[in-house]
Amino acid sequence: MLLECGLPAEQRLQAHRLITRAVFEVAAGQLLDMEAGMNRMSDTDAFKVARLKTASYSFVSPMRCGATLAGADDHELAKLEALGNVLGLAFQLSDDLLGVFGDESVTGKSTLTDLQEGKHTYMMQLAFDLSTAAQRHELEQLVGKHDLDAVQAGTVRKIIVDCGAKAKIEHALAEQRQQAERHISQLAVAEPARGRLLELVAFVTRRDR
Repeated sequence: MLLECGLPAEQRLQAHRLITRAVFEVAAGQLLDMEAGMNRMSDTDAFKVARLKTASYSFVSPMRCGATLAGADDHELAKLEALGNVLGLAFQLSDDLLGVFGDESVTGKSTLTDLQEGKHTYMMQLAFDLSTAAQRHELEQLVGKHDLDAVQAGTVRKIIVDCGAKAKIEHALAEQRQQAERHISQLAVAEPARGRLLELVAFVTRRDR
C-alpha cells in the first residue's frame, strides 16, 4: 500500500526503510525476550528488549513514518524517536505491572502467566536485586514454576511489594511521563497533534489494560 500510494518516490522510500527497520527490530526484540528464559535473571537487558520489541514498532516507527511523510527534517525526526523510545519503555513497564498486578476482568490477561513463564521483566529483576536472601530463595522457587497457583502467585506479589520493586516501577513510570512531556514541549507540532501526543502519554503511563 505504501509503495503504491501517490506520494513522491523519495518519501515512499524513506517510509519503507522505516517499516523494514521496525520489522527487523521487533523480530530481534522477540528473539531476545525468548532467549532470556534460558539465562540468569540479571543477564537480561530488559530495557533493550523493550526498545526493540515495544518502542520500535508501537511508537518510534509510526511517529517517524508519519513525520517523514509530512516532510519533517532530521532534527525533528530525532526528537520524535527519543519520545517514542520513552513511550515504549513506559508502555512495557506498565505491561509488566499489569501482567502481575492487573485486574484480569479489565486486562483480559491472566496474572499468573508472566510468573509461570518466569518472564525476565525489569520489575522482576528489581525484585531479585532488592529482596532479602529468604525472599530471593522463595522467588527462585516460585518464579518460572509452570504450575504456579494463585496462592503462590500471591506470595510472589507480596515480595515484589515488600522489597520495594513495585514502588520503583511506579516511580519510573512517573519519570517517563515527565520525560515524555518534556520531549513533546520541544517538538515543532501544533494543535491538535500536540494534545493528542499528551493524551497518548497519559494513556501509556496510567493505563489499566
